[in-house]
Amino acid sequence: ILESLHQKVKIINIIQNILQQFVEPYVLKQQKFSISANAGIALYPIDGEQLGELLLKARKTMEYARKQGNNKYYFDNEVSKDQNSNVVQLENDLHSAVSNKQFKIYYQPIINLKTGKIVGAEALLRWQKSDGTIILPRQFLPLAEETGLIEPIGEFVLKNACENVKALQDIGLGKIRVGVNISARQLNQLDLRQRLVKVLLNSGLAPNYLELDFNESILITNETKAIRSLHGLKSLGIQISIDDFGTGYSSLSYLQKFPIDSIKINQNFISKINSNPTNKVIISTIISMAHKLNMRVIAEGVETEEELAFLVKNQCDELQGYVFQRPLPLVEFASLAESLASCPQMINDWIQSKAK
Repeated sequence: ILESLHQKVKIINIIQNILQQFVEPYVLKQQKFSISANAGIALYPIDGEQLGELLLKARKTMEYARKQGNNKYYFDNEVSKDQNSNVVQLENDLHSAVSNKQFKIYYQPIINLKTGKIVGAEALLRWQKSDGTIILPRQFLPLAEETGLIEPIGEFVLKNACENVKALQDIGLGKIRVGVNISARQLNQLDLRQRLVKVLLNSGLAPNYLELDFNESILITNETKAIRSLHGLKSLGIQISIDDFGTGYSSLSYLQKFPIDSIKINQNFISKINSNPTNKVIISTIISMAHKLNMRVIAEGVETEEELAFLVKNQCDELQGYVFQRPLPLVEFASLAESLASCPQMINDWIQSKAK
């Protein structure tokens, strides 16, 4: 804590002198050790008037400085302006992406662990910028949800996913379903049901081949309204799935209240079954419970053969993950489905060999 300093230039001089001490490596017992440092600076009363508030902001700013490289320093108000500027730029870019149709849909296959057949695909959004850069959903969807841009983006995904899967069905690649994630803002749209009716009619896709994935946390936020909304969607013949099951507020009573067809076990549980025996108990319990409630169980993010073997042994219904295939552009997904359609036993033999 630096007291009685009112000129920014003096603060900078002190910080630079401190950081300069870490530029050269230290020598200890004839060995050199390189040490780095970073600094975050919060000023009274500009950044806050309470000591705790100032320390918190200084700590956060120091973390920001650390991410920029060794021996960096930043003032809290500069970081805030920089981050706000980045958000504004991202929002502008998102508006342009919607207008210029820069979004692409990739499809990750879902396979039935008993038959070995591809029974579905999850539609996964990608933002392909004009320079070819691919932006993943976690980098822009929170802002899209906040600004309302999720509504046109979500409609784009629904429309294209239904049209694409119907086209695959029409050329004889199996009666596969498509899973589409629905956000909290989309669920709150008063005309969501009418929009879905329009999408299904225009695409020609039978309702039972569209599966809407909801994160369990958004259903609990306003449970009464969510129950009413989901029953309205379910009356169309659409399938309802709970995504990332086990990360929020899961309970037996909660599962019984909603018209759920399937649950997706979160990847965090799957990836730790070998390092954490408790996860094996949790997963096997989830599968058993879901089956007693007449629900399908889909394991997400399965990456290893050991995970696959455990899921088969515990009678998980379906699987998606890199152990089988990554998300693919439509053309590549169609090519995969076509090649496997000619030898349907191949995947099943592979599954059974790993399960032994």
